[in-house]
Amino acid sequence: MRVQRRGVDLAAAVVLLAFARPAPAARRMSPQQLQQTLMSAQSAHRKDTDLVVQLADIELNARVSPEELEQLLAISPGPKTAAELQAIADASVFLDPPPGEIPATPAPDVATQKAIIGKTIHYVARTLPT
Repeated sequence: MRVQRRGVDLAAAVVLLAFARPAPAARRMSPQQLQQTLMSAQSAHRKDTDLVVQLADIELNARVSPEELEQLLAISPGPKTAAELQAIADASVFLDPPPGEIPATPAPDVATQKAIIGKTIHYVARTLPT
């Protein structure tokens, strides 16, 4: 019985390996490169469905600003591409913003950090219970 079970497990593993395909590698690009891709697709008069297939494997390397998203949606050829662009932008929300959008203010010094923590403790201990 044990030998037969091992044979079934081996056969199942072989079948799974035969049908398993590696996931396509995502192409990483900046929001500006994505905009250039859309503009070249627009000038080539590519169809909405064809462009969605091309955009399916794209990951951004920086967060898309709301203004950039509006520009991308404005040049999308149709609703399917617009939905894919929205999904790409939604996936980029946890990425760092472009370097130009990061404020140049330094981190607070130790005394300021202690004051912030003290105010937080005061808020939690006194304000929240009421």
